[in-house]
Amino acid sequence: MWRFALIREQKDWHFDTEQAFKNCTGRKEDRQPSILSFVPKTAPLRAKQAITDKCVDFCCQDLRPFSVVTGEGFKRLAQELINVGSTFGRVPVDSVLPHYTTVSKACVEKAEAKRSLLIERVKKTLASGYDVAMSTYVWTDDYRKMSYIAITCHFTETDFNLVGKTLTTAVFPAEDAKTGKNIRRELVRLLVNTFGLEPSSLSRIVWVTDQGSNIVKALEPYKRLSCLDHVINTVLRHGLDKDALSANAPDIGETISAAKSVVRFIKQSGLAAQLSKTVLQMGETRFSTVYLTLKSVHEIYNELCEKLQSRGEEERMDNIAPDLLDFLITFLEPFYAAQRELEGDKYTTLNLVCLWNEKLKKHCQPSSTDNPQQAFVRQRHSELLDQKIKIHMLHKVALFLWPTFNKLKMMTPTEVSEVHAHVRTLVEEDDERGEATTTSDNEEEAHTSAVSHLQPNEKGAGGVDGPSSGWRCGWSFFFRLEVWMVLLLQAGGVDGPSSPGWRCGWSFFSRLEVWMVLLLQAGGVDGPSSSGWRCGWSFFFRLEVWMVLLLQAEDVDGPSSGWRCGWFFFFRLEVWMVLLLQAGECKGEDTVSQPAGDVLLTQGKTVKIECTFQTLGTPYLFWYKQDGQEAPKYMMQRSRIGSDWTETRKSQEFNKDRFEVEAEKNTVSLKIQDVDVTDSAVYYCALRPTVTGNTKTLNKNLWSKDNTILQ
Repeated sequence: MWRFALIREQKDWHFDTEQAFKNCTGRKEDRQPSILSFVPKTAPLRAKQAITDKCVDFCCQDLRPFSVVTGEGFKRLAQELINVGSTFGRVPVDSVLPHYTTVSKACVEKAEAKRSLLIERVKKTLASGYDVAMSTYVWTDDYRKMSYIAITCHFTETDFNLVGKTLTTAVFPAEDAKTGKNIRRELVRLLVNTFGLEPSSLSRIVWVTDQGSNIVKALEPYKRLSCLDHVINTVLRHGLDKDALSANAPDIGETISAAKSVVRFIKQSGLAAQLSKTVLQMGETRFSTVYLTLKSVHEIYNELCEKLQSRGEEERMDNIAPDLLDFLITFLEPFYAAQRELEGDKYTTLNLVCLWNEKLKKHCQPSSTDNPQQAFVRQRHSELLDQKIKIHMLHKVALFLWPTFNKLKMMTPTEVSEVHAHVRTLVEEDDERGEATTTSDNEEEAHTSAVSHLQPNEKGAGGVDGPSSGWRCGWSFFFRLEVWMVLLLQAGGVDGPSSPGWRCGWSFFSRLEVWMVLLLQAGGVDGPSSSGWRCGWSFFFRLEVWMVLLLQAEDVDGPSSGWRCGWFFFFRLEVWMVLLLQAGECKGEDTVSQPAGDVLLTQGKTVKIECTFQTLGTPYLFWYKQDGQEAPKYMMQRSRIGSDWTETRKSQEFNKDRFEVEAEKNTVSLKIQDVDVTDSAVYYCALRPTVTGNTKTLNKNLWSKDNTILQ
């Protein structure tokens, strides 16, 4: 009997005769893989030998390196060809491989598609208020003498592996000199005009570059970090300079020059093939190769002496002192190790800068066993490290976020306090950014979704039904609390989940989560303007005070007085939580005030703009400047830890000596010295940084007593 399959298509019925034929003959398409398809298959030895012969022919005929057959790209191509043959059988290779022009065009299209995705990702990140890391460099082609500029974007994937993607490589205008001004103009042209980034978002890009004067000048208005790998190379270049060594360490300088000369002679004379190990030549620009050259000479020192003596060239080894060779290898080894680790492109290296800086400086301290020349080399490199390496707050924060070193033992107590204050500021800024993003997403969803949602003032069961502001309040609190718990666990030397202090921490978290659920379900914790929210912040401040007292306890590592102190604190915490949940109104709020009115000054004078504040929490005071109708610009910030004020942290634009913030008790004043015409603006004082007081307009008196214009 014939069986026909009916297919509905555009309201017409028709018979699928092909399917009917398959059903009739019983030849059904087998789409389910057999169990044998999961068993790994291997090619026979005869087939492997044939492939080896073809690989030899490929490398010889096309002049390709033998290592090309181990490349991941070659393997993927070969696997795809095997798959095509398995599916379609034996087909001519010309019918499968594309023309080289097709490959070229497809390469451009694929690159543009990937670049577009990368640019959109960068735009989205910058629009969200987060920073983006980029690096740039300019170089010249030695053959055609053409100059190029490249921009590379660095970020981490979801698996936290570091990824570097080249955003662009463009020809630098031949008619322009590679000055800082021209490089900056080219970078802005590429990022803004070509890729469509907002000009205002460029301030959120963190650049990592070498210390070339033109690059430093080009990125002066933006955030820039010096690549420590390049800095170390610069230190070695100056520290091992022949002219500098000839005056104070002539024997060491002669040892380096003699080793370089011997290696060059061995390469040119053909002796390299007769040696048991290869000797390595020094690079002209990478001074880490000095270590490799000296080490290769040291490993076959006796063999080199014998070979050169057999040819009557033994005097070439006379100026290589074995003891100085040992010293140089030992001294340069940490520099080489630092450069190798800092060159990693699959993991973050920002957190390594502080560690290697401290290790290298300690390594360069004079030793009692050093002779005068060796002591000079150490001292010279120590001075160069102090001059060249600049530690930025980003380096310190990166190290703090590394759990292994978050105690920051290599820093002074003042530096540790500054790092903690900066991290708190970043956490609060991230909270505000998250609130703004969530609010924006909710508004967009309300316009685009046809699904019914609760109104802003309506609550689900218990008043908390998802990632609302109250929910975010809880998570913000937990994040802040985690920082404190890290300090708490470290106070007693707790370093693993098996210790009592660690279990105490988790027990506390478990109990606290219950209270947080009750807190989130309570009414009046639905936004930063509500009394419940302010009451929450008041509670958080009290919690921080209790945490400080807890950390000052004798110990937190077992059922001792410190343990009892911890449980006593938890009991008090529960009392505060009960009071918080029962509080109908909590009137605590932050205030900031500035004297109203304008200030008129003669150019060159000094002005002080006062700002007073009241807050229950840790004060973070910010100053802003607004020119005309432009948006306010962030100037600087100071915070107070206990009764001590941290140092002023300034933005790049206002990082000058004439701008300063003077703080005492509840007054934070902006001081501007040597007032200039460009300082005419409205100045804002803000707290956390959302609460602003009265504005203060500063005008310059452009007329002197004899009514002449000051230029």
